[in-house]
Amino acid sequence: MKKWLFVLVIVAAMPILAFADLKVGVVGMYNGDPMLIEYEPDLGPEDFTYGLDARLNIGLIEGSLAAMFFSGYDYYDEYGYYYETPDSLYMLTDVGVTLKFLFFRFGAGIGPNFFMMLDDGTDPFRVGVNMKVHADIELGKLSLGLVFFYIAQEFEQLKYFEEMIPTVGLTALYKLF
Repeated sequence: MKKWLFVLVIVAAMPILAFADLKVGVVGMYNGDPMLIEYEPDLGPEDFTYGLDARLNIGLIEGSLAAMFFSGYDYYDEYGYYYETPDSLYMLTDVGVTLKFLFFRFGAGIGPNFFMMLDDGTDPFRVGVNMKVHADIELGKLSLGLVFFYIAQEFEQLKYFEEMIPTVGLTALYKLF
């Protein structure tokens, strides 16, 4: 019975996967507040966090996963308050819509994210929500893009939009099929 179910799922998925695009690549996310990026005089590679990005497009539907290691950093907000962030592992997942126009692809999605803080805190693992918007230029199998996330590390932050963490980054993806 299990073999028949497996075969049925594979046969049903074949036509859908014939129209799917799977892209994998790298993502570089800015470590600071993107609203204050214009005040950074010397922006360099050390100001970014790097990770892996994968996107599956089926028609107008897009699912994506970004996995990154965020190195802790210190910063001052616009009011002059000092903050320290710990090292952490992030996995940002989302499902949304995507539209292709000429050689541009635009998309937006929402989904859960998973954080593992690597400090000695009392709550090292968190589940939250993220909202993502991206714009890509597709050059054959290569896709270069800009991605913007609003991240809520916990579900309670959704009540207060201003407490969500904005972050911006660049992606380079290669289309496998």
